[in-house]
Amino acid sequence: MDWEAPFRSQILDRGYDYYRQGLVINGQKSPDKIQAIVQGTQRYHVTITLADDAVVDAACDCPYAADGKHCKHMAAVLFWAFDDADQSDQPGSPVLTVADLMARASDQQVREFLTQVLQQDTRLAAQFEWLVAPRMIQDNLGGYRDAVRTICEAYMDDDFIGYDVAGDFEAEMTDFIQTNIRLTDDQQQLAVAFKQLAATVVILANIEIDDSNGEMMRLDQECRDIWERMIQQAHLPLQREIFSWLQRHANASLMAFEESVTDLIFTHFTAPEFMRAKMMWTQARQQQAEQQANQWDAEKWATRHVQTMIDLGLDRAELDQFCTANAAYAAVRQAYIDYCLKRQDYSTALQQLTAGKHQAQGDHRAGLVSRYSRQLKDLYHRLGRSADYQQELWQLVTVYDPANLQDFRELKQLYATTEWPAQRQHLFEVLPQSAEVAPLYAEEGLLRQLLQVVLKSPGLGEVQAYEQLLKPKFSHQLLEKYVAVAEQMASHTGTRQHYRQIVRVLNQMTAYPLGLNTAQKLIRQWRTDYPRRSAMLAELAKFKG
Repeated sequence: MDWEAPFRSQILDRGYDYYRQGLVINGQKSPDKIQAIVQGTQRYHVTITLADDAVVDAACDCPYAADGKHCKHMAAVLFWAFDDADQSDQPGSPVLTVADLMARASDQQVREFLTQVLQQDTRLAAQFEWLVAPRMIQDNLGGYRDAVRTICEAYMDDDFIGYDVAGDFEAEMTDFIQTNIRLTDDQQQLAVAFKQLAATVVILANIEIDDSNGEMMRLDQECRDIWERMIQQAHLPLQREIFSWLQRHANASLMAFEESVTDLIFTHFTAPEFMRAKMMWTQARQQQAEQQANQWDAEKWATRHVQTMIDLGLDRAELDQFCTANAAYAAVRQAYIDYCLKRQDYSTALQQLTAGKHQAQGDHRAGLVSRYSRQLKDLYHRLGRSADYQQELWQLVTVYDPANLQDFRELKQLYATTEWPAQRQHLFEVLPQSAEVAPLYAEEGLLRQLLQVVLKSPGLGEVQAYEQLLKPKFSHQLLEKYVAVAEQMASHTGTRQHYRQIVRVLNQMTAYPLGLNTAQKLIRQWRTDYPRRSAMLAELAKFKG
């Protein structure tokens, strides 16, 4: 079976290495499916779907395969499935297990063969080094850095990794990381793994790469997964070392890795000594950002500081004081509001929401105003303050988030059936002219008003959005809109694609009464008006009506 075409050559090589090492386990084969586990630094489950003796789908739960790529684990399983099948189809060919081969081999044969294999395969050599000389690796961090840089340089052209090789680079780097950074219960080896991972992240953060397909994002996730397991396995002395390194490097120098490194600090390290260290650190970072007039960073670190105060369970008065002093930062205020709501301190939450809303109005931050207003509306409703709830909801629909359909529906429920038409009319009168009222007209079945909005809108987007509603009563007006748009498009020269779009509009017109005749009339007119537009005439000739 020819199944190798979708795989990159390097992926096939690594898959064959995995298969040859016996890392494919728990394999099951049937006429329509192959399932197995590939045991590397982690276990990955692979499922291959077959049809008519061909591979029609392959899935693996490793990060590399997450976006549909064919990974080394799939290749390993396919080598296992079909190499084994090819051998078993040969009559009289005995199938020998690895155990059988080892029992037959002499010590000298094993040593000679192993030497040859390790000289040819640097990844296997690295695994063997961990097995027989783990302590020597501690003294060879420089060699490890050189190996990472060698991989990077192999894909570089003028110190830049281009789009066409970025995927292969990611695959090889992921394989290298998984092979070399080994997490064990041995704290000494775990400390080595920490130094290797730290070195890897620093090097990767400083390479220039076109990672349009998310290669650096996936490498970041691979490293983050290892960081998390490492932190969980580390004893306190090594945790302190990791924490200190993460703190020192949680800055822009780590580029794509900065956010993950910062999040690791706040997701883990919950012992009191780390929490106190985070308190001092976040405060210092906020002050530094404010001195540099970097408001975005200042807000970020002030918010981190609030969350750390909450997690540490500090005295409420201290939290209130900090949040009040830093309420100009919307994220700090929001964290404080969430804290108050969680503890059912509704009085303080209302005070903060009201103050935040007024401040956002003064700063002309419309999105923030609507967010505070929506929270106020929900809190008034929860507290049974009906008049305040109704007033806030009215302001949302008419001012802060004009014509929001969900809010509109909620508002409608507050009025009796007999009251609603008058209130609705008043609402439409006070809405700003920029409000998108078409969804509200459609909701209420106000078709004439909806038609006017649709006819005034540019293009055919609104027509096609509400066509099913309007067509039964207003087909003539809608067809005229199609004609106007088609004529406007035809008045401009363009590419073949532009002319194809005109023909598509003409085809859509044929769904209307008299639409076919109208489209044919337009085509005759354009042939007269634009006789030199050969591309346009060629596309119009394809109109079939």
